[in-house]
Amino acid sequence: MIMATKLPQRPSDIYESIICDADLHYLGTDTYFPIAEHLYQEYKKLDIVKDRADWKKMQIQFFNTHRYFTRSAKEKYDREKQENFRILSREDDPPEKKGYLSTLRHIFFVLVVIVIAGFSIKGLATNNFLTVGMAGISLFIHEIYRA
Repeated sequence: MIMATKLPQRPSDIYESIICDADLHYLGTDTYFPIAEHLYQEYKKLDIVKDRADWKKMQIQFFNTHRYFTRSAKEKYDREKQENFRILSREDDPPEKKGYLSTLRHIFFVLVVIVIAGFSIKGLATNNFLTVGMAGISLFIHEIYRA
């Protein structure tokens, strides 16, 4: 059944159709662009594509030839796949590459996690609790050499 996912996909029964649809379901989801970005980076490193224009051409061709095989995949993914294709056809770069708001959001959440971790470690240290990992080792050394 795994061999049925080899491109171009040509499943011969319902089971192969299901696995082919599962293999490329992301084309019809909101995760298409992040996954495609990772695939682009891989293709670029392997010299399969030379630049984004080459990649975009390859993706548009792939979208034009791809189809889902099962009724449930068609119902669940076709509409979003068409939307992803529309965005891909019109945009120069994937949507997540546009703007700095996404980067600011990631920085904000990293800072929130750092603050929460700092308060929790401070609370653990003052109550003579030790954690695991590097934080636990640090707390253990602090307890041993505390003046």
